[in-house]
Amino acid sequence: ISYYAEDSLANSSTEMLTVTLVVDHTPPVISNTVVSPPSGYEGTVFQIQSTVIDGDTGVDSVTATVRDSSTSIIATILMTHTGSDVYAGSFDSTGSPVGVYTVDITAVDSSPQANEQTLQSAAVFEILAPDTEPPTISDPVVSPLSGEPGTWFNIITTVTDSTGVASVTATVREAAGAFTQVLPMSHSGGDDYVAAFDSSSAPPGIYVVDFHAVDSSPAANELTVHAAAGFEVTPPSPQIPLIEREALIA
Repeated sequence: ISYYAEDSLANSSTEMLTVTLVVDHTPPVISNTVVSPPSGYEGTVFQIQSTVIDGDTGVDSVTATVRDSSTSIIATILMTHTGSDVYAGSFDSTGSPVGVYTVDITAVDSSPQANEQTLQSAAVFEILAPDTEPPTISDPVVSPLSGEPGTWFNIITTVTDSTGVASVTATVREAAGAFTQVLPMSHSGGDDYVAAFDSSSAPPGIYVVDFHAVDSSPAANELTVHAAAGFEVTPPSPQIPLIEREALIA
């Protein structure tokens, strides 16, 4: 660029200025796309995260396109800049069928050319078939097997489920009477659950224990096993009067 100037006395000057015009033709770079959780039941909200970098003009927009197994577009999500070079969005799977889904990431830079990059199948996630299987209950044990009123009876059982166990309860009931008590069981490690029964208010007799377990799936599948274990509350030992005890000792 040439600049020419002349004042009122006809003094003139010319100056040359060189300007370099850089045109950005480089699209953003997309990497580290992750969907969390990688699988879940219908209704799960999946979090989508991706790293997008444009070192020249910056990132203008990032979009996630969710496709089903037939590559049909299910949702288009405008992702939000969460800090550094990370962009995030979410997909609510409510109403979506079971299957494997892919995520395409499209990024556009801030240059006048609006350079665009699409990374297809940048991530994958799965919507699982509904869980209809209840937990399994096994290996019930009560110890001791008998004791007088006031004895603490320890109740243990093993509960397993592929989706996890939400709750386990033990119901202690008198086999031939009206006494009943429901005890929430605590996870003691592994697949074992425990509870303690205080028999102070239990009348002598034979008792059985029912176990009830609920899994962690959205369907809350449940199973009850009746009379899985038993024990006896025995009559109290006869109390010998003090005078008789002293006479026996003498």
